[in-house]
Amino acid sequence: MADDRDHMMYIAKENAKEIHQVLKSMKFKEYCTFKACRDGIQFVVDDHNFQQANAYLKTEIFSELDVRVDEVRLRVPMNILAECFNVFSGASTALRLTYDGPGEPLVVSLEDEGIVFKCSIMCQNPQHHHKMYDFEWKNENVLAKVILKPNKAKEIVRDLDKTSPTVRITVTDGHISFLTDGELGKIKSMIPAHSDQVEHMEACRERVTFSYRYNLIHRMETAFLASSKISLRIDNRGVMSTQFLIPRTDSKNIFIEFFTIAEVEWDDG
Repeated sequence: MADDRDHMMYIAKENAKEIHQVLKSMKFKEYCTFKACRDGIQFVVDDHNFQQANAYLKTEIFSELDVRVDEVRLRVPMNILAECFNVFSGASTALRLTYDGPGEPLVVSLEDEGIVFKCSIMCQNPQHHHKMYDFEWKNENVLAKVILKPNKAKEIVRDLDKTSPTVRITVTDGHISFLTDGELGKIKSMIPAHSDQVEHMEACRERVTFSYRYNLIHRMETAFLASSKISLRIDNRGVMSTQFLIPRTDSKNIFIEFFTIAEVEWDDG
């Protein structure tokens, strides 16, 4: 796409489909916060109560990234943004994002086989709305860490009992399990540490166990399905960090991370 680059922000990428997959995996609220700086871009979706999703796209995955201020930060309507990226379905779709400053729209331009689509999205200043929750994540407070290949985890999350209000997640050095208690009764799914689906599993206690609202786990289902590797960590407050590695054709990775607050700590067996 030929155009001048005299913008406050100019971002170009050869494969727009990758960003559409990211947006689709975290589309659970009406708005997202879009951030851009010289190091890359970030999308943040926050329900201001129990969960926050972050996607990090580093400079190296873009063909061009020019941000002429310290940071561009916008509150963008999520559905409109995701639909823009979905206009063309091919992997050859070229993307350009431009922004010229306060009061100006975020302009999404896509080109596929000579056909150009352009969408101007009016955005809001995120400072005029709720501040994003700071989860104050500290690695030294992590009680459990599991790194999984996605196949078995995808099946478990997809088949969770939808009538269960919560999902109890338990990690020991020997297994990770998911327990629901709904209309079908108590159902436990387990992945043992010796499974070929497990790359790493450790617990700083004999058993680390917390429960999370079913709907919060369900929000992550699309990310589970899209991922090639999953990292799950739980800290001493029960806050769960779930990182999803989104596969690309090269080695420059895209990560989506969900922070989820525990609903109830389970003390019984």
